[in-house]
Order: sequence, then C-alpha cells, then structure tokens
Amino acid sequence: MLRSLVGSEMCIRDRFVNLANTLNKRTIATDIQYTMLYASARYAAHVGKNVIEVENQEDFINHLTNQYRDMLRENFADPAV
Repeated sequence: MLRSLVGSEMCIRDRFVNLANTLNKRTIATDIQYTMLYASARYAAHVGKNVIEVENQEDFINHLTNQYRDMLRENFADPAV
C-alpha cells in the first residue's frame, strides 16, 4: 500500500503535473512523459548516492521500481485521470 502525500508533496506533484500540461500544448505527451521519467530517475540516483548514501544500489532500484509500479496502478485505477 502506498503512503499518502503530505501537503508540501502534493504541491510539488501538482507543479510537475501543471508543467507537463503546459508543455503538452507544444510538445508531444510521450516526449514529456519520457523526459519526466528520466529526470525522476536522475534525481533518484542523486538522492540515493549523495543524500541517503544507499549501500546496496540494486535494493534501492528495486524499491523505487516497486513504488513506481504501485503508483502507476493506483493512477490507472483513478477515474479522475
């Protein structure tokens, strides 16, 4: 089960979604989706290496992969999407 976002996290999420929606007026949605996914992976690697200094990168990657899968399923099930 996924944890709920707190207020500040929802603001960050909303800003990214709003940016994607704005960019979609002049950029192909699949290009935006791929770019945001890459940026997320890049930032996650930075956090893993430099902020929390994970000892086992593969465990960290598997954890994030499972979280992403759960979030994607949750959003596919959301009738508001």
